[in-house]
Order: sequence, then structure tokens, then C-alpha cells
Amino acid sequence: LPDQFDSRDYAVRQGMQRYVTAASSQIVADQLQSRFGIHQRWQTKRGVSGRERITDVVEFDVDAIYFGKPDRDNYGENFGGLNYEFRYHVGDRVTLLSDGYYDMFDRGLKATSIGTLISRPLRGDFYLGFTNLEGPISAKLLTATLTYRMNDKWAAVGSSVYDFGSTGSNGHTIGLTRIGESFLFRIGLCVDSGRDNTSLQFAFEPRFLPTRGLGVVGGQAIPPAGYFGIE
Repeated sequence: LPDQFDSRDYAVRQGMQRYVTAASSQIVADQLQSRFGIHQRWQTKRGVSGRERITDVVEFDVDAIYFGKPDRDNYGENFGGLNYEFRYHVGDRVTLLSDGYYDMFDRGLKATSIGTLISRPLRGDFYLGFTNLEGPISAKLLTATLTYRMNDKWAAVGSSVYDFGSTGSNGHTIGLTRIGESFLFRIGLCVDSGRDNTSLQFAFEPRFLPTRGLGVVGGQAIPPAGYFGIE
């Protein structure tokens, strides 16, 4: 595998070695970088007259890395690691999303995605998006994900990915989450035709911990038992 496509080399260029708590203590290299970015929040007031609240309408972040020694650190290109993240909150429940990442050297990763997220707090959410990948591999992916809380005790999750290239149907996941008084338990099935792999998944998580794992439905964590009264 060429160095520019090696995950360890990517970690070096992203500056993983700067962090004491980095996942790998073996990724160490000399780098001369300057980082630039702009993070924006455009806000407005929404709500009934006299009870308006300030909310974000547009979130737009752009970052880039300038390499002082491009031949050594970035395969001859001064700029790399260009990325952006864009969110347009059409309303309280509908958001338009887009993000991208770009390396400027030959056959470097260039990824762009665009999609729509529809969310109903504590009930469910649905995402539909398209991703275009160019670089060491090329793919055009359509992704759909759904999370839905059916009742107080059960929630369903599912996702599907379709590649418009030669791979075709790429992967499907479906699962059920049992919402207990103190714990969340999920069992799921994953079929990945691209890798010719089928797997059965299990997950177990305390309900009272404020995590972003099993207990997030409609963009919000499932509250502790008894939060809305007796269940």
C-alpha cells in the first residue's frame, strides 16, 4: 500500500502525535504545519410572539492545513486536509447537511456528502444522503438510516447503503433495542454483500449514562426511567 494511502501516514498528517492521549503512541514524525479555520454560527429567533428563542440557522465550518515542508510532509502539495461541515436548519425538525474532505496530492482522498435529516425528539429520526468518493477508491453511495422508538419498551434501527458503481447493494443493518428500567439491550443483523459478510450484533449499555450510543432517539438521549412518570 503506498504511503499516502496508509492510515498511519494520514494520522501523522492530521497531527495525532500532538496529543498525549492519542490512540497510538507509535505514530511519531517531524511535521511543519500551520492550521487555518473559520467556524461560523448564523442565528435567528424562532417561536411564538413574546416567547421567541435564539436558535442556529446555519453552521458552517472550514479548516485547512498548510505544510511548510510539502515535499517531506505532504507529497509536494502545500495545502492539504481541507475539510468543511455545513448544516442548514430549515426548521426545528428538518436539517440539510453537507461535509467534505480533500487531499490535494495525486490520487488523494476527495470525499463529499450531502443529505437531509428529519428528526422528531424522543420519537425518531431519518437520514437520506449521497456520498461521492474519489482517490484510491471511487464510489458513489446512497445511504439511508432510520431510528424509531415504537413504544416505551422498544426502539428499532435500520440502515442501508447502495453503491451506484459495480458493487451495487453494499450493506444493510437492522436491529431492535429493548429499553429496560436500568439498561438498554440491542440485537441486530448486518449483511455486507460488498465483503460477502453476515454478522449478528449484540450491545448492552446502562440507561442512566449520558452517552451517544444506544440511548439516542430523535437526536436526544432516552431519559432515565420515571422521568415522565411511572412507566
